[in-house]
Amino acid sequence: MNLRLGALWAIVGLTAAYGNAPLPGSSTYLGIVKPIAVNSWNGTSPGGGGGAFNGTVGAGASRVATTFWCVDDQLYFQLGMSGNANIIRLDQIVADDSRVRYGNVHNGSTFNSTTANTWTNIQSPSPNNGALPDTAQERYQMAAYLISQYTAISGNLQNGLANQNSLPLNQRTNWEIQRTIWALTSNNTTTSQNTPGQTTFVGDWINKARSNYKSIDLTKWAVVSWTVNPSGALGTLGYGNSAGARQTFLVQVVPEPGFYGLLALGLAGLGVIAQRRRRPEQV
Repeated sequence: MNLRLGALWAIVGLTAAYGNAPLPGSSTYLGIVKPIAVNSWNGTSPGGGGGAFNGTVGAGASRVATTFWCVDDQLYFQLGMSGNANIIRLDQIVADDSRVRYGNVHNGSTFNSTTANTWTNIQSPSPNNGALPDTAQERYQMAAYLISQYTAISGNLQNGLANQNSLPLNQRTNWEIQRTIWALTSNNTTTSQNTPGQTTFVGDWINKARSNYKSIDLTKWAVVSWTVNPSGALGTLGYGNSAGARQTFLVQVVPEPGFYGLLALGLAGLGVIAQRRRRPEQV
Protein backbone atom coordinates (compact mmCIF):
# COMPACT_ATOMS: atom_id res chain seq x y z
CA MET A 1 0.00 0.00 0.00
CA ASN A 2 2.81 2.42 0.85
CA LEU A 3 4.41 1.75 -2.53
CA ARG A 4 1.15 2.50 -4.35
CA LEU A 5 0.65 5.68 -2.37
CA GLY A 6 4.23 6.74 -3.04
CA ALA A 7 3.77 6.28 -6.78
CA LEU A 8 0.51 8.19 -6.72
CA TRP A 9 1.90 11.12 -4.80
CA ALA A 10 4.79 11.24 -7.26
CA ILE A 11 2.19 11.69 -10.02
CA VAL A 12 0.37 14.37 -8.04
CA GLY A 13 3.68 16.09 -7.30
CA LEU A 14 4.58 16.20 -11.00
CA THR A 15 1.14 17.62 -11.74
CA ALA A 16 1.65 20.40 -9.22
CA ALA A 17 5.13 21.14 -10.54
CA TYR A 18 3.80 21.54 -14.07
CA GLY A 19 2.09 24.78 -13.12
CA ASN A 20 -1.35 26.34 -12.97
CA ALA A 21 -4.01 25.51 -15.51
CA PRO A 22 -4.09 27.44 -18.81
CA LEU A 23 -6.44 30.39 -19.01
CA PRO A 24 -10.03 29.66 -20.15
CA GLY A 25 -10.49 31.03 -23.66
CA SER A 26 -13.58 33.16 -23.06
CA SER A 27 -14.34 36.88 -23.11
CA THR A 28 -14.29 36.84 -19.31
CA TYR A 29 -10.52 36.45 -19.47
CA LEU A 30 -9.50 37.55 -22.98
CA GLY A 31 -9.79 41.10 -24.30
CA ILE A 32 -9.07 44.54 -22.94
CA VAL A 33 -8.96 45.76 -19.31
CA LYS A 34 -8.79 42.43 -17.50
CA PRO A 35 -7.75 42.42 -13.81
CA ILE A 36 -4.60 40.45 -13.13
CA ALA A 37 -2.31 39.83 -10.17
CA VAL A 38 1.13 38.21 -10.24
CA ASN A 39 1.94 36.81 -6.84
CA SER A 40 4.94 34.49 -6.81
CA TRP A 41 7.68 32.77 -8.76
CA ASN A 42 6.82 29.33 -10.02
CA GLY A 43 9.87 27.77 -8.46
CA THR A 44 12.43 28.13 -5.71
CA SER A 45 15.27 30.56 -4.94
CA PRO A 46 15.19 32.61 -8.15
CA GLY A 47 18.21 34.75 -8.82
CA GLY A 48 16.72 36.92 -11.53
CA GLY A 49 13.61 37.88 -13.43
CA GLY A 50 12.01 35.80 -16.10
CA GLY A 51 10.57 32.35 -16.40
CA ALA A 52 7.21 31.31 -14.98
CA PHE A 53 5.16 33.20 -12.41
CA ASN A 54 1.98 32.31 -10.55
CA GLY A 55 -0.93 34.71 -10.77
CA THR A 56 -4.62 35.18 -11.40
CA VAL A 57 -6.89 36.68 -14.04
CA GLY A 58 -10.37 37.97 -13.31
CA ALA A 59 -12.09 39.23 -10.18
CA GLY A 60 -14.30 37.80 -7.46
CA ALA A 61 -15.84 34.40 -8.10
CA SER A 62 -14.62 34.39 -11.72
CA ARG A 63 -10.96 34.73 -10.80
CA VAL A 64 -8.77 31.84 -12.00
CA ALA A 65 -5.13 30.94 -11.45
CA THR A 66 -2.75 30.62 -14.37
CA THR A 67 0.94 30.71 -15.24
CA PHE A 68 2.45 33.93 -16.60
CA TRP A 69 5.57 33.45 -18.75
CA CYS A 70 7.93 36.44 -18.81
CA VAL A 71 8.79 37.58 -22.35
CA ASP A 72 10.16 41.08 -21.72
CA ASP A 73 13.34 42.27 -20.00
CA GLN A 74 12.74 45.95 -20.80
CA LEU A 75 9.91 46.35 -18.27
CA TYR A 76 9.62 45.36 -14.63
CA PHE A 77 7.21 44.64 -11.82
CA GLN A 78 7.20 43.54 -8.20
CA LEU A 79 5.59 40.38 -6.87
CA GLY A 80 2.17 41.06 -5.42
CA MET A 81 1.33 43.80 -7.89
CA SER A 82 -2.13 43.84 -9.45
CA GLY A 83 -3.88 45.97 -12.02
CA ASN A 84 -5.56 45.89 -15.40
CA ALA A 85 -4.03 44.39 -18.53
CA ASN A 86 -5.03 43.66 -22.08
CA ILE A 87 -4.96 39.92 -22.77
CA ILE A 88 -5.01 39.51 -26.54
CA ARG A 89 -4.86 36.14 -28.26
CA LEU A 90 -1.98 35.93 -30.74
CA ASP A 91 -4.26 35.61 -33.74
CA GLN A 92 -5.93 38.90 -32.75
CA ILE A 93 -2.79 41.04 -32.46
CA VAL A 94 -2.76 42.31 -36.04
CA ALA A 95 -6.34 43.56 -35.73
CA ASP A 96 -5.67 45.23 -32.37
CA ASP A 97 -1.95 45.98 -32.32
CA SER A 98 -2.30 49.34 -30.54
CA ARG A 99 -3.49 47.50 -27.42
CA VAL A 100 -0.58 45.04 -27.41
CA ARG A 101 2.86 45.84 -26.04
CA TYR A 102 5.27 46.23 -28.99
CA GLY A 103 2.36 45.69 -31.37
CA ASN A 104 3.55 48.51 -33.64
CA VAL A 105 7.23 47.47 -33.67
CA HIS A 106 8.61 46.09 -36.94
CA ASN A 107 11.88 45.35 -38.68
CA GLY A 108 13.79 48.24 -40.17
CA SER A 109 16.89 48.61 -42.26
CA THR A 110 18.78 49.26 -39.01
CA PHE A 111 17.90 49.27 -35.32
CA ASN A 112 16.73 52.73 -34.22
CA SER A 113 17.22 53.28 -30.49
CA THR A 114 15.79 56.82 -30.67
CA THR A 115 12.33 55.98 -31.90
CA ALA A 116 12.28 52.40 -30.52
CA ASN A 117 9.96 51.43 -33.38
CA THR A 118 12.25 48.68 -34.70
CA TRP A 119 13.30 45.41 -33.15
CA THR A 120 16.79 45.26 -31.71
CA ASN A 121 17.45 41.97 -33.49
CA ILE A 122 16.45 42.22 -37.14
CA GLN A 123 18.69 39.70 -38.86
CA SER A 124 18.85 35.98 -38.20
CA PRO A 125 22.41 34.91 -37.40
CA SER A 126 24.43 32.43 -39.45
CA PRO A 127 23.68 29.95 -40.97
CA ASN A 128 20.23 31.36 -41.84
CA ASN A 129 21.32 34.95 -42.45
CA GLY A 130 17.87 36.22 -43.30
CA ALA A 131 15.45 38.75 -41.89
CA LEU A 132 13.72 37.66 -38.73
CA PRO A 133 9.89 37.73 -38.61
CA ASP A 134 8.61 41.29 -38.69
CA THR A 135 5.39 41.45 -36.66
CA ALA A 136 4.71 41.30 -32.93
CA GLN A 137 2.40 38.35 -33.58
CA GLU A 138 5.30 36.38 -35.05
CA ARG A 139 7.75 37.47 -32.36
CA TYR A 140 5.38 36.33 -29.61
CA GLN A 141 4.76 33.13 -31.55
CA MET A 142 8.51 32.52 -31.56
CA ALA A 143 8.58 33.18 -27.81
CA ALA A 144 5.76 30.66 -27.29
CA TYR A 145 7.75 28.07 -29.24
CA LEU A 146 10.77 28.71 -27.03
CA ILE A 147 8.66 28.37 -23.88
CA SER A 148 7.59 24.97 -25.17
CA GLN A 149 11.28 23.99 -25.25
CA TYR A 150 11.93 24.58 -21.54
CA THR A 151 13.32 21.55 -19.75
CA ALA A 152 10.86 20.30 -17.11
CA ILE A 153 12.43 20.68 -13.68
CA SER A 154 10.35 19.21 -10.87
CA GLY A 155 9.21 21.95 -8.52
CA ASN A 156 10.96 24.72 -10.43
CA LEU A 157 9.62 26.38 -13.57
CA GLN A 158 11.54 29.59 -12.82
CA ASN A 159 13.91 29.89 -15.74
CA GLY A 160 15.25 33.44 -15.78
CA LEU A 161 18.01 32.81 -13.28
CA ALA A 162 20.88 35.23 -12.99
CA ASN A 163 24.09 33.29 -13.64
CA GLN A 164 24.36 30.36 -16.02
CA ASN A 165 27.58 29.06 -14.49
CA SER A 166 25.97 28.74 -11.05
CA LEU A 167 23.15 26.53 -12.35
CA PRO A 168 22.95 22.74 -12.50
CA LEU A 169 23.47 21.45 -16.03
CA ASN A 170 19.78 20.55 -16.44
CA GLN A 171 18.81 24.19 -15.89
CA ARG A 172 21.28 25.88 -18.23
CA THR A 173 19.18 25.20 -21.30
CA ASN A 174 16.32 27.11 -19.69
CA TRP A 175 18.66 30.00 -18.91
CA GLU A 176 19.66 30.17 -22.59
CA ILE A 177 16.06 29.99 -23.78
CA GLN A 178 14.94 32.78 -21.45
CA ARG A 179 17.61 35.15 -22.71
CA THR A 180 16.71 34.31 -26.29
CA ILE A 181 13.06 35.18 -25.60
CA TRP A 182 14.17 38.53 -24.22
CA ALA A 183 16.32 39.10 -27.29
CA LEU A 184 13.36 38.59 -29.62
CA THR A 185 11.17 41.22 -27.92
CA SER A 186 13.84 43.85 -27.34
CA ASN A 187 13.34 47.16 -29.15
CA ASN A 188 15.21 49.77 -27.14
CA THR A 189 18.67 48.54 -26.28
CA THR A 190 21.51 46.31 -27.47
CA THR A 191 23.53 44.27 -24.98
CA SER A 192 25.57 41.08 -25.07
CA GLN A 193 22.47 39.36 -23.70
CA ASN A 194 20.21 40.18 -26.62
CA THR A 195 22.53 40.51 -29.60
CA PRO A 196 22.88 37.19 -31.45
CA GLY A 197 26.23 38.11 -32.96
CA GLN A 198 27.73 38.40 -29.48
CA THR A 199 26.18 35.36 -27.84
CA THR A 200 26.32 32.05 -29.71
CA PHE A 201 23.55 30.27 -27.82
CA VAL A 202 21.10 33.14 -28.41
CA GLY A 203 21.77 32.91 -32.13
CA ASP A 204 21.28 29.14 -32.11
CA TRP A 205 17.95 29.35 -30.30
CA ILE A 206 16.76 32.22 -32.49
CA ASN A 207 17.40 30.06 -35.55
CA LYS A 208 15.47 27.16 -33.98
CA ALA A 209 12.56 29.47 -33.18
CA ARG A 210 12.61 30.92 -36.69
CA SER A 211 12.45 27.42 -38.19
CA ASN A 212 9.68 26.14 -35.90
CA TYR A 213 7.51 29.01 -34.69
CA LYS A 214 4.73 28.35 -37.20
CA SER A 215 4.03 25.08 -35.38
CA ILE A 216 2.54 27.17 -32.53
CA ASP A 217 -1.25 27.51 -32.69
CA LEU A 218 -2.06 31.24 -32.52
CA THR A 219 -5.39 30.51 -30.84
CA LYS A 220 -3.75 28.78 -27.88
CA TRP A 221 -1.58 31.62 -26.57
CA ALA A 222 -2.25 35.22 -25.54
CA VAL A 223 -0.03 38.18 -24.72
CA VAL A 224 -0.61 40.06 -21.46
CA SER A 225 0.17 43.79 -21.83
CA TRP A 226 0.26 45.41 -18.38
CA THR A 227 -0.85 48.02 -17.29
CA VAL A 228 -3.71 49.73 -19.16
CA ASN A 229 -6.16 52.55 -18.44
CA PRO A 230 -9.97 52.06 -18.33
CA SER A 231 -10.18 52.29 -22.14
CA GLY A 232 -7.40 49.74 -22.71
CA ALA A 233 -4.66 52.20 -23.70
CA LEU A 234 -1.20 50.96 -22.76
CA GLY A 235 0.65 52.56 -19.89
CA THR A 236 3.91 54.25 -20.84
CA LEU A 237 5.40 55.51 -17.56
CA GLY A 238 7.55 53.70 -14.98
CA TYR A 239 6.27 50.49 -13.46
CA GLY A 240 5.67 52.13 -10.07
CA ASN A 241 3.23 54.62 -11.59
CA SER A 242 -0.51 53.92 -11.96
CA ALA A 243 -0.08 54.48 -15.72
CA GLY A 244 3.07 52.36 -15.75
CA ALA A 245 4.31 49.98 -18.41
CA ARG A 246 4.86 46.81 -16.42
CA GLN A 247 6.12 43.40 -17.46
CA THR A 248 4.80 41.63 -20.58
CA PHE A 249 3.76 37.97 -20.35
CA LEU A 250 2.47 35.10 -22.43
CA VAL A 251 -0.27 32.83 -21.11
CA GLN A 252 -1.76 29.65 -22.47
CA VAL A 253 -5.47 29.86 -23.14
CA VAL A 254 -6.56 26.25 -23.68
CA PRO A 255 -6.12 23.09 -21.59
CA GLU A 256 -2.96 21.16 -22.29
CA PRO A 257 -3.59 17.41 -22.71
CA GLY A 258 -0.38 16.66 -20.83
CA PHE A 259 -1.48 18.63 -17.79
CA TYR A 260 -5.03 17.37 -17.58
CA GLY A 261 -4.10 13.82 -18.57
CA LEU A 262 -1.67 13.70 -15.66
CA LEU A 263 -4.26 15.19 -13.33
CA ALA A 264 -6.89 12.65 -14.45
CA LEU A 265 -4.41 9.82 -13.97
CA GLY A 266 -3.70 11.01 -10.45
CA LEU A 267 -7.38 11.28 -9.56
CA ALA A 268 -8.10 7.87 -11.07
CA GLY A 269 -5.30 6.41 -8.99
CA LEU A 270 -6.77 7.91 -5.85
CA GLY A 271 -10.11 6.30 -6.67
CA VAL A 272 -8.55 2.87 -7.24
CA ILE A 273 -6.61 3.02 -3.99
CA ALA A 274 -9.64 4.16 -2.03
CA GLN A 275 -11.72 1.32 -3.51
CA ARG A 276 -9.08 -1.29 -2.69
CA ARG A 277 -8.77 -0.02 0.86
CA ARG A 278 -12.49 -0.66 1.34
CA ARG A 279 -12.17 -4.29 0.21
CA PRO A 280 -11.21 -6.94 2.80
CA GLU A 281 -7.77 -8.29 2.09
CA GLN A 282 -7.54 -11.94 1.04
CA VAL A 283 -5.49 -14.15 3.34
